[in-house]
Amino acid sequence: MRDRASFGQAGSRPRLRQDGEREANSSQDTPDKQDPTQYKRAASVGTGSLVALASGTDEMAARVLNENIGRGLARSASVLWTDVEDGKKKTAAFDPLIDKRAAALLDEVKAAYQLQAAQRGVPAAEPTQSAEEREAANLLVEPAAGGGGRGRGAGGAAPAAAPAGRGGGAPAGGAGPAPALPQEMNAEFAILLGQRKTALEIRDFLSGEFTPLPLADLMAVLRAREAAGTIRLTPVR
Repeated sequence: MRDRASFGQAGSRPRLRQDGEREANSSQDTPDKQDPTQYKRAASVGTGSLVALASGTDEMAARVLNENIGRGLARSASVLWTDVEDGKKKTAAFDPLIDKRAAALLDEVKAAYQLQAAQRGVPAAEPTQSAEEREAANLLVEPAAGGGGRGRGAGGAAPAAAPAGRGGGAPAGGAGPAPALPQEMNAEFAILLGQRKTALEIRDFLSGEFTPLPLADLMAVLRAREAAGTIRLTPVR
């Protein structure tokens, strides 16, 4: 259940992770951590999902949405409707509710942080952006016209599969290997390139989904792709 690229290209963010899979989708996800019980659970969840997708009706789509309120599952539920556009309209009312929940959770995190800081007798300093982060927040990543970027282009075409272990662009002129991201990030990274996000948003997403990603590593990959002509990095207006 690791390859979710096809779902991401359709605009949904599926989650089939089980409790205890803390290493999932990270460089720590190695064979020695395999658990037959988790495989059985994943197979059950996957089979049930396939049944819902294959035979689900609009009524089933509504049930999925009502029972699983979340941004990713709301998008998945909209795809389950026979008329996708109609499904998106029916689920639109959940968007502001999800944003309110996210804001409330962030407030709880801030309160817990301040409490722990007080317990330790240290100031609860607010994080500040570095100069590099401010620059990345002002750079919009877009597929170059006809550049063959791996994200979904203007035509919405699915990206080609990234070579194993390579998150960067092709080496310019064959001058050594191009900068690369960790292999487990490649599929998500390919999708993000076509979603008109800033470089900082891409860094934050990949760091939250997988393991912390140094901004310098991401910028090296983006600059290599820009030099190869597959993406554009344009200042946010």
